[in-house]
Amino acid sequence: MTRPSPPADSWRLTGLERDPRGGGWFAVERSWRPPFDVRARVRRMDAQGALGPALVELKLPGLTDNFEGIAAETRGDNVRLYILSDDNANPAQKTLLLAFDVQ
Repeated sequence: MTRPSPPADSWRLTGLERDPRGGGWFAVERSWRPPFDVRARVRRMDAQGALGPALVELKLPGLTDNFEGIAAETRGDNVRLYILSDDNANPAQKTLLLAFDVQ
């Protein structure tokens, strides 16, 4: 069964990183809805602050958690994004570092 996307107001911006190629930012957002719907996504933000579509979207039953940090570096013509979650000393959460290449 596919769950519908969370409502727009359930998403919270948790981190920003300047695009190393210039002209904008990468934003990491998370959503949590009881009883246990955890999601994260990365979107590009232009220089005026407008957010684009999701570049990366994580949701259950796949790997996701409480992502709060984001970093970016150039890799040739691409950008490698890193997103980070921490467990907050909570056994229901994990500390994760994930990497994604954006063309």
